[in-house]
Amino acid sequence: MTDLATKIGELGHPREGFASTNPNVRIKDHPLTFTMDTNEIPWTPLSEGTYFKLLSADPVSGRWTTLFRMEPGARFAVHKHYGLVEFFVLKGSFGYEGGVAHAWGYGIEGAPSVHEPISGDDEEMIMLAISNGPFQGYNEDGTLGEVVDVSAFVRMAQANNALQCVEKAANVHPLGWLDRSTSTDG
Repeated sequence: MTDLATKIGELGHPREGFASTNPNVRIKDHPLTFTMDTNEIPWTPLSEGTYFKLLSADPVSGRWTTLFRMEPGARFAVHKHYGLVEFFVLKGSFGYEGGVAHAWGYGIEGAPSVHEPISGDDEEMIMLAISNGPFQGYNEDGTLGEVVDVSAFVRMAQANNALQCVEKAANVHPLGWLDRSTSTDG
């Protein structure tokens, strides 16, 4: 069986040219168009039993996309969202006061919302999440604590040398926004 990359090359799919399905349409990929094997990105610890891979980050809109992994039975601390979050569970199960999503389940977390997510006990949970704004933790006394936004996720991933997707995108970003002054790769 021919692999997909070879097949695409055989169809004559350059980043620019004419579509094979309609030669009257010019193909012109944006420089930001790319694919990446997420297995190349290390998991970055977020909290006990919870890890993430930062796939994209937009400091202008405050949006970021992550893969989250939670160990069986892991609980994420109570927090408040200030932007809508969409998620799609790829493996395991994930739930909180708003319901439970199993593998191939989709959910929306409205904003503002306050909840305390937990993963199922039977296996690790992996989900794709798109966050459209920051969230904020709570202090032990119940007062609002630290705000965690897109730049905080970038800093955590950068400290773990896990910015492969974000760096690839930042190389063509018109604002050149990624601060490489604190880069861990020298």
